Amino acid sequence: MRKLVIGIAVVIVVVILLAVIIPFFIDANAYRGKIEAVLTSKLGREVKLGNLHLRLIPFNFKADSITIAEDPRFPTGHPFAQSGEISVSPKLGPLLHKDVEITSVELRRPQVELVKNAEGVWNFSTLGKTAPATPAGGHEGNGGAQPALELDSLVITDGQVTLQDLKDRRPPAVYDHIDVQLKNFAPDKQFPLHVAAHLPGNGAELMNLDGTAGPIAQDAAQTPVDATLTLKQVSMAGFRKFMSSDAMAGTDAMLDGSLHVTQKDGNFDSNGNLTANDVKVSGASIGEPIATDYKVAGNMNSDVLHVSNTTIKVGATPITIDGTVDTKKTPAVLNLNVKANHAPLNDIGHLAAAAGAPLPAGANMQGNVNVDVTATGAATAPELAGQITADNAAINGIPHPVSVKQLAIKLAPHSGEPAARAATNNDMARMLNGNLSLNLDNGQIGNLNFLSEAASVGKFLLGNTNPQKLTQLLKVTGDFNLVNGIATTNNLKAVLAEGPSAAGVGTIDLIRQVLNLRVTAVLPPSVAKTGGSGIGGLMQTVLANPKGELVVPLLVTGTFQNPQFAPDMQQMAQMRLKNLTPSLDNPGALSQLIGGATGGKSGGAGGALGGVLGALGGGQQQNSQAQGQKSGTQSQQPGVGGMLQGILGGGKKKPPR
Repeated sequence: MRKLVIGIAVVIVVVILLAVIIPFFIDANAYRGKIEAVLTSKLGREVKLGNLHLRLIPFNFKADSITIAEDPRFPTGHPFAQSGEISVSPKLGPLLHKDVEITSVELRRPQVELVKNAEGVWNFSTLGKTAPATPAGGHEGNGGAQPALELDSLVITDGQVTLQDLKDRRPPAVYDHIDVQLKNFAPDKQFPLHVAAHLPGNGAELMNLDGTAGPIAQDAAQTPVDATLTLKQVSMAGFRKFMSSDAMAGTDAMLDGSLHVTQKDGNFDSNGNLTANDVKVSGASIGEPIATDYKVAGNMNSDVLHVSNTTIKVGATPITIDGTVDTKKTPAVLNLNVKANHAPLNDIGHLAAAAGAPLPAGANMQGNVNVDVTATGAATAPELAGQITADNAAINGIPHPVSVKQLAIKLAPHSGEPAARAATNNDMARMLNGNLSLNLDNGQIGNLNFLSEAASVGKFLLGNTNPQKLTQLLKVTGDFNLVNGIATTNNLKAVLAEGPSAAGVGTIDLIRQVLNLRVTAVLPPSVAKTGGSGIGGLMQTVLANPKGELVVPLLVTGTFQNPQFAPDMQQMAQMRLKNLTPSLDNPGALSQLIGGATGGKSGGAGGALGGVLGALGGGQQQNSQAQGQKSGTQSQQPGVGGMLQGILGGGKKKPPR
């Protein structure tokens, strides 16, 4: 027994010595031309190898480098693929007869360039096709066509792929750290595949694609595929870096999920689920996971995606999406319907935060909302149609808390392309387009007393010496033209609980949170202290109509968190010149005579509504505040001249009696 063990050990040592010594006595480069010719014939592309080395365990040839030429129809100036190291495993029997039959190939750190030309043809579409036999002399032989490339194993380790689309003229995209394994590969058969991508980040950061592919179609992009993509702790930051994209740059999350894809005869289906955990927007956590279950189908020729039975859940709130996306056009054209029934507003706020519109720190929403909205048109600026209703809605934790008993918003697309669609780089702003009708019942704005602001401008005292620091709204109605997040109106009215009413024209920038409003407030006589010097601004910043009601024209500028109130001298002059004063029943009598606060043709929003939308918008941007204040200041300057003209140039003063 002991002799047997010693004998086995001797054999093992001899084999190891032979494996180490024999390669030094064999010139591996003598086979380089043969291997190059075989690979060139099998791939249909010229292949060049670097210096070769022979290894017996495992038995293969190792080359210092490899270059695979580009298809002549794609003059990119770069090879199709190049690698710093390649291992080729041939069959031993044929090799002893100075013939080469390759069974497996392994590429380490290759760089591959995939290009689609202007005709929509990919440069890899002819790769691995049957090629004519070429003898050593370089002339075509009469042996017919060589068999297509067949391998027991094809392995790519830590590869880099550059994707360039010359048809759509998109910038090149680079995908790095990719591993590929193909087993029993043959172009005319189905073969198993495994693709893995290792992304940068702190989690597992792993994307795996497992399934089958083949036979390879004439148009390689339509090759049948049945595979599942699995994501394990993939950070959005790492995914953006992998995809060379800056989409949703301010948002991060950990993604986990499974996506199944099938493609055959030009048709494809995909379904699966994806969960985003620890979602953060601008470094602040939204506090709820976002889960997506989806189903998408389409045709490679039409490039139209059909979205059905797709559900997005924020916490326990489901939001359903159905419709189509036409990706053949640039930008893509949407026809998507979004629905949510009795959804908690706080969950909707979390979803909005993930989309790039977070509430201010410490803010929260209460109440429930119903949404049935359809987005149509270009994905960069779709038109909205449908209805949004809310019950017992409230936003707290902001400078001016808002509560609304009932809120109804109707949306309708523009009849044509908006005439003045301002350019914007804000993705959320481009999603807000259409005609909006507002109907609000029983609302309240905290930390803002509209009557006190009007009294301050009019220089009179309120009948209530200790007014509450809030504004009670009985009713607010109006229509808005919404273009890239800027709302314009000219028929908005508000009725306050204390009896006053208000109307106005102007604009509200919902994205930058800037107010630019021209408001007319009408107060009943009982609201203000009259008599003596009770109304210091009479005939200057406030007028009395024939019913004894006080009319206070206002300019409301600034930001949502810090609105600014100032006298509207231009409107004062118009009322004096035209002998027209609004009333409680018709506070917007001057709306058709004077434009918005900017002096243009834009509409406006009533003072009370300005506060509501301002509070609903949440956070404050200092730059926007400065712009809003600047706008308000500029719009007052012409008004002073108009007032002086009306007072001094309208006729002679009567001598005092």
